[in-house]
Amino acid sequence: MAVAATVGGLVTAIAPAALAESSSSMEQEFVSDMNAARAQAGLPGYAVSWDLVSIARQHSADMASSNTLYHNPNLTTQVQNWRAVGENVGVGPSVSAIQNAFMNSTEHRDNILDHDFTQVGVGVAYVNGRVWVTEDFRQPMNAGTASAPAPVAAAPAPPAPVSALAPVAAVVNTPAAPTPAQQLDARLAVMNRHAAPRAGDPLAEAFDFARVMTSLAG
Repeated sequence: MAVAATVGGLVTAIAPAALAESSSSMEQEFVSDMNAARAQAGLPGYAVSWDLVSIARQHSADMASSNTLYHNPNLTTQVQNWRAVGENVGVGPSVSAIQNAFMNSTEHRDNILDHDFTQVGVGVAYVNGRVWVTEDFRQPMNAGTASAPAPVAAAPAPPAPVSALAPVAAVVNTPAAPTPAQQLDARLAVMNRHAAPRAGDPLAEAFDFARVMTSLAG
């Protein structure tokens, strides 16, 4: 299905292939702009991960279809192999407009300049002259997720109007280690469950005390 764009009173048909090429070019521009910002901050550039790109493209298409800006509620289940994930979403008239808005928002800029994230996937849906974008970030749980070198950073874009933004969503999966006191309580509980009462037998009680202390020391 073609999309009609009106320019100067004339209607021009835009083929789906042309729209896809335009969206892909915008995605590369977003990656180049964020990696240029990271380079200025002394940070390594993000690698593009194609599983993240696929998830981001689908979410941008969903936002454009509903004409609503919102975060992907299934991000943490759709993304695999993550220790931490984050997401920026935006809509505006151009890549530069949205990028400038991201960099002027503390939460969105923090994702772009994060020290732990190493991978990104950008998905763009370009509908009726509006750019809908999703940027999904990941710190992998382990190596091996498919990625590609990030494009070379583009020159800074001129200022543009601020675009609509949604709050950032970041989730960290870091289980807490037991404290020394908790470990001691656990050992004492085990000893209490397995120790047989020997009241009235001083020699047996002395051996039991030595056995408990040896176990706790180990």
